Amino acid sequence: MDRRSDASAAVIDAATLDRIFDDGEEDVLGYFNPASLRYPGRETRTVAVALPTSVFDAVEREADLTGIRVEDLIETWVADKVGLAA
Repeated sequence: MDRRSDASAAVIDAATLDRIFDDGEEDVLGYFNPASLRYPGRETRTVAVALPTSVFDAVEREADLTGIRVEDLIETWVADKVGLAA
């Protein structure tokens, strides 16, 4: 039974979900609501940081060289500086 087509049947217990997953005969993604996913420890807050133009230009160049978005690059650098995994 495809659970995605029947929202009222989408709630099952963990043991049943494990069995369905282990059997591999049914796609279990229909049992999850992606909008309700939470990532503990990954909550974010937005901050504004004013940088001198020359510093920002250098960050943009580094982002272009590495293929990483400026925001992600700054996040990684700050996390590294304070000793946290990004």
